[in-house]
Amino acid sequence: IFPLVAFPYASRVLLPEGVGRVSFATSFITYFVMLAQMGIPTYGIQACAKVRDNKMKLSRTAHELFFINIIMALLSYIILAVSLLLVPKLQEDKTLFLVMSVMILLNVIGVEWLYQAVEQYAYITARALVFKILAIPLLFILVRNPQDYIFYGILTIFATNASSILNFIHT
Repeated sequence: IFPLVAFPYASRVLLPEGVGRVSFATSFITYFVMLAQMGIPTYGIQACAKVRDNKMKLSRTAHELFFINIIMALLSYIILAVSLLLVPKLQEDKTLFLVMSVMILLNVIGVEWLYQAVEQYAYITARALVFKILAIPLLFILVRNPQDYIFYGILTIFATNASSILNFIHT
C-alpha cells in the first residue's frame, strides 16, 4: 500500500527531480547494504533453521553471523565515506546519502534472517504493516514541497526498514 500511495503523491509534490534524487540515493546505498549483508540473510536462514531447536547452537550461530555482519557494515560505511569524499557528484546531495545510509545499519541490526529461520512470519508481517501504515500519514504531513525530498527519503526508510529496530529489541 505504501508505494501505491507514496509514489504518486511524492511524484506530484517533489517533481521528477526530487523523486529521482531519492531513487538514485536509494539505489546507490543499496549496493552498500548488499556489501554489508554479504549473503548473510540467505545463509543465516539456512544455518539458523538447522539449529533452531537447540537454543545454545541457535544463539551461537546468530551471534557469529551478527558479528560478521557488523564488521562488513563497518567496511561498507568506510567505503561509502570515501566515495562521498572523493566523488564530487555525490557531494551535492551528501545529506541525503548520509540519511539514506541508515539503511545499512537497520539491515544489520534487523536480523530478519533469524526471524525467518525460526518461522515467526506473523511477527514479521505485523510489524512491517504497522510501519508502512504509519508512514502514509507522515508522508502527507512532512512532504509538502519539492525541497522536502529528504523527508521522503526518511519516510521510505521508515516504511521499509524501521521495523528492524523492533527486531533488535525483540531479539
